[in-house]
Amino acid sequence: MVAILDRVDPEIDLTRSIMGQPGVLAAFLLCCALFGTGVWLISGTLGWRRLPATLAAVGLALAVAVTLARAGGHLPDPATDPLTLCLRDSFSLHGGLEVLNFLMLTPFAFFATLATRRPVVIMVVSALVSGGIEIAQAWTGLGICQKQDWLNNTVGAVVAAGVAWLLMATLADRTPERA
Repeated sequence: MVAILDRVDPEIDLTRSIMGQPGVLAAFLLCCALFGTGVWLISGTLGWRRLPATLAAVGLALAVAVTLARAGGHLPDPATDPLTLCLRDSFSLHGGLEVLNFLMLTPFAFFATLATRRPVVIMVVSALVSGGIEIAQAWTGLGICQKQDWLNNTVGAVVAAGVAWLLMATLADRTPERA
């Protein structure tokens, strides 16, 4: 764990600079309000646990704000298919940015799994959200569309959903049966 945190340390300044941009913080707060309120209102109807569902919404709000609400960006040339600009690289945890991408959807996936009790669905949704973010970055120029980012986001979410599922299974085994 210390080795992973050592790799993230050089990127802490990048994280602070991204979160320090007024647009990112404003988008995070707005998305928290929208996603959190929406999930809080519908969670009972869908049979989700309210608190973990709301925490999942906050995790998703952070991921969306950090990746899509940064200053800058540029629309690609209309004659260019933005998806052709995506870098075709592979999974890696060899740098701070790679570790941050691995962690990006873990709060969402962990808490969404606890809320819905459907880890496979959350794994698939996480992969789709990550792919949507990468495509949005290609179309808006707000980031670099990378296969590695998608893989890191997705693998991190799969691990988090798996941990949540194991936690639920462990706690279920310890719960005394009611007569």
